[in-house]
Amino acid sequence: MEYTSGQHILVFLPQAAAALIAARLSEIGYLTSVACSVPELHKALISGDHRLVVTTRPDIDTVRDIKALPVLNLEIFFHPDPHGTSVEVGTKQFDARAFLSRVRMLTDPARAKDKPLIAKNSTPAEGRGRWLPRLFGIVQLNAAKPSS
Repeated sequence: MEYTSGQHILVFLPQAAAALIAARLSEIGYLTSVACSVPELHKALISGDHRLVVTTRPDIDTVRDIKALPVLNLEIFFHPDPHGTSVEVGTKQFDARAFLSRVRMLTDPARAKDKPLIAKNSTPAEGRGRWLPRLFGIVQLNAAKPSS
């Protein structure tokens, strides 16, 4: 994979977490940078070398206040232990597979189109298309309402 400017992934997390995530992404071929403070974040984002930022929910607005880039919220990939095997209350597991799949989708849209994510859907096939016209109608109604 050949990288050009604007293809780095910026990891904006505390040092230990940022180093772990950046190392894992680097292992699989992504160019990563780490920022652990707002001044480091600002410097990295204005460089124009990044196409994606990995951070947590409280820092998403900080990132977007500096530059409009896709932001991946790391928190959504932590889920309660499904097997209840942990003795600690509130222990969560990190879904690395889903995280890497989302990174791949956000950094290489062409690859994501080639291999779409497959999700199980309990909606019968004939009912799946009905929501789109309803959604379109709602969006049109909201757009037509005068804002006050």
